[in-house]
Amino acid sequence: MKPPDSLHLKGDNGHANTYPMHGRRDALAGAGKIISALDDLAYTHNGRTTVTNILSGPWGACNIQSDTRLSFCLMHWEAAGLDAMGADIEARIRAISARHGLETTVQRDIHLYPGDFWPDAVDCVRRACGENGMPSRTGTGHDSTMTQLLVPTAMVFARAKGGVSHSPEEWSDKEDCVESALMRTKRDFQLPAHIAAERGAMSVGCN
Repeated sequence: MKPPDSLHLKGDNGHANTYPMHGRRDALAGAGKIISALDDLAYTHNGRTTVTNILSGPWGACNIQSDTRLSFCLMHWEAAGLDAMGADIEARIRAISARHGLETTVQRDIHLYPGDFWPDAVDCVRRACGENGMPSRTGTGHDSTMTQLLVPTAMVFARAKGGVSHSPEEWSDKEDCVESALMRTKRDFQLPAHIAAERGAMSVGCN
């Protein structure tokens, strides 16, 4: 769904007030243009981009920044779209780094293509939720996005007021939280026979 990348830009130290503008290797100036390019990237490809962290040095009032690190993530609903975004930003990073004479290292920390959860597991949750649930496709990287690569996986989300997430304003009513938590206790929450059998075999093997 999203590949968080770690980007490390290295330039040269220098005095901010005396070093000529021409020939500077300012890592933070390069990072600023990359951040702007990431914002443009989202609109160009109809995806999502976010710079999630930035650290720059040396610290001081008159220091040209010679060492800047930032992390960012990309999201697109389609695998081809995600690949296109990745190729585009890598080309932009190379061009910006060359313009500022920066040494650049990019490390992809996580890479997950968009995909659907296991149909059997999704059907199991749908039956248990009944009329209180609605289907959805997650567009971000959850732990369950990784477990579904190996085992039958689905997710249950409690309603959040206004759809707000990862914010102090995020709020879910107690009743919605209880409904979501108790969904697994409902009679209709039954694993398909072949999955239940595999689960039983795994339990026996662990004893």
